[in-house]
Formats: sequence, C-alpha cells, structure tokens
Amino acid sequence: MKTPKGMRDILPPDGELWRRTENILALIARLYGYKEIRTPILEYSFLFRKGLGDSSDVVEKEMYEFEDKDGSYLTLRPEGTAPVVRSYIEHGMKSLPWVRVFYIGPMFRREKPQKGRYRQFHQFGIELFGVSGPHGDAEAMVMLYRVMRIFGVNGYMSYNNIGCPVCRPKYIKALRSEIEKYWDDIPKEYHEKINRNPMRFFDIKDEKVVSLFDKMPTIEDFLCEECQAHKEGLETLLAKLGMPYEKNIRLVRGFDYYTRTVFEYIGEGLGAKSAVAGGGRYDYLMESYGGPSVPGVGFGLGIERLLMVAQVPEKVVYEPYAEVMVVYTKKDFMDDAFVLAETLRDRFIAAEVDLRGTSLKSQMKAAAKRNYKYVLILGDDEIEKGMVTLRDMETGKQEMFKQEDIADIILERGSS
Repeated sequence: MKTPKGMRDILPPDGELWRRTENILALIARLYGYKEIRTPILEYSFLFRKGLGDSSDVVEKEMYEFEDKDGSYLTLRPEGTAPVVRSYIEHGMKSLPWVRVFYIGPMFRREKPQKGRYRQFHQFGIELFGVSGPHGDAEAMVMLYRVMRIFGVNGYMSYNNIGCPVCRPKYIKALRSEIEKYWDDIPKEYHEKINRNPMRFFDIKDEKVVSLFDKMPTIEDFLCEECQAHKEGLETLLAKLGMPYEKNIRLVRGFDYYTRTVFEYIGEGLGAKSAVAGGGRYDYLMESYGGPSVPGVGFGLGIERLLMVAQVPEKVVYEPYAEVMVVYTKKDFMDDAFVLAETLRDRFIAAEVDLRGTSLKSQMKAAAKRNYKYVLILGDDEIEKGMVTLRDMETGKQEMFKQEDIADIILERGSS
C-alpha cells in the first residue's frame, strides 16, 4: 500500500512545522486586514476553463477533471483565485466597499512530480477586491515581500506590466507577426499554445524558444496611457516603501485572467523553476463569469516550495497586538497612509487602509462598520508636522502624536 504518484503524507514532527508555518502566514494576512475564506476542493470545470484559459498548461494537461453522476464535469481545484471570485459573486459581496480575504489549503495539478512540486500541493493566497489603482498591487507585493523576509527567504521580486484589453491586442498583433518570422525554428509541440495566445511564447522553457526572446517586441512600447500611469504609480509607491524589485519585460504569468501588473518572488536554491510565489491584477475576471465589474489583485504561494528554502521562526506572535485603520483627508495623502500602515505592521499592529481614494467620511464609516476601536487620521496639519491624530471611536476623543511614537502608544493602549 502506498500513496498515489505525486501525493505524500506529512508525518510528525513535520506536521507541527506546517502548523506553525500556516499560523505565521495567517498572521501576516491579518496584519493587512485580510480575513480567512474557505472554498470547496471541488468546483465545476467551467470555472477554471473560463478563468485560466484553454491555452494554459493547467487546463490543457494538468487538471483532475471527471464527470459526475449527473453528467456535470467537476475539477479538483488547481488554484485558488477562481473559486474565491466565484464565491464573491455567489454570495453578493459586491455590497461591501472592498473585500480582503486569504486562504490556505490543498490544490491539485497532474504535473510531473519533482522536488518541491507534488500533484497535491498546498497554497496560501490573498485576494483584494474593489481597488483598481496601483496601491492594491503594492499591498499584495509588499505583503509577499514581508512573508519572504519573515521566513528568511533570499531572493528578489520580479515584476512586469502586461497591459490591458485596450493596448494588449496591438502588442499581440506585433508579437504574432514577429514570431511568424521564426515559426520553423519553434518546436511544433508549442505551435498550438502560441496560436491560442502568442504571449504564452514567453512561458515556454525550451532553449530554442528562449533564444528568440530578445528578438521579440516588448509590451512596454505598447502600453496605453492608463496602463503607463498605473505602472508609474506602482513604481513610485514601491520606491517610497523602499521595496526592491527587478523589472522583467518577459514576465507574463501562466493564466489568461491577468491584466496590467504581474509579479513573482524568485527564491534562491530552488533550481530552474525558482518562483516561490506569484500573482497579479485581474480586473476583468469577475465580469467574464457574468458577475459585477469589480477589479481584483492577489497572489498565491506554494507552501511546499516555501518550506524548501524557509527558516521558519520558532516563535512569532499569532495574534496582532492591536488593530487600527489608517485614514486620510485627501487622496494625495493615501501614499502617506500606506507607508504609515507598513511601519505599524513592523510592530505587529494590524493596520487596514481604504485604497480606493474615497472621502474621509466614507473611510470613517467603513472603520465604524468594521468595529475598529482606533482610527489614525492624516490631514494637512499632520502631514506638515509629521504627526498623526489618534481617534478613539468609542468616546470620540482625538489626540495628536508624533508618527514615530504612535506604535508605542497604540501598543500601550491595546485595541480592546
């Protein structure tokens, strides 16, 4: 008796290591205001075929799909984003101003088993719905970077902007035209994949194909004004946060639903397939399922891959010491709120920010609905003086403190 190919048991004492790892990942998600969601392991096959794209390797070769007794086709989930989007639509979450959720659980892909890759694997992921601007992308990337720092994973963030439905068709046309010049040099096994989606060209690892990458046009030359502005806004914010990254104009990710920002964390010590985690923006996925027009961004992280290179902390707080919401009086101060929130998270204070650029009234209403005891306010006076106003939502009392002192003050008072 033994497990099926590509499956494995997690035995003691490794089970304790896994539990600690999952607790730490959940803690980090909570530091950014994310709440846990659990979706079924089985979903209707349409969900993945529609969202991931028929040209993706997962749909073409790796899905565990079978016909149910009622004639419907079901699939063991190969990734986490599509099920969360389905849940968002099914349960009417559009009524909420924004939604932050995380998940931890098993996924299934019938790929060739190798070191760190199994047919049943486990994934941690986050999804943010309702934020269309670059601040949402920055939050996902910064959270992933925090994960890697806490787990001591050496590596770097790789990032690209792959355009949108406005500008991407022009790029695909130019790319297809250039690929055709070298068509006979490309192995036939990849022809159908490229015909379905020419951008899949950059997903191919074959040396003959890789050698042609530099001959191809780059998406940067085709970005529309909105995509260019989104890209510049994200890079400006990452610079303010001091988060290092490398541009990779060939990075496209593996699923069709991505638009604009895509990113991966490349970890040292994992060999050729060195991505520990990856994600990006998917502003049109919800609509493709017949749902509302709601933008989304997120990432997924393979826990098996993480544990290959991680130094799992022996002790780490499993509950945030306190929870606050950081608000701003002007949209121009949203970057300042974002940066302040990051400094609080460094002290294990959970800090949530409304990244939609809405009015102060709207933000305060959201803070009250989410039952935050304390709100930190950044306005003209606060920005000019390097201060922040602390508001007790129960008593209405407001006090102004230096920004560098606010973490200590919150920790002294707690959030209860």
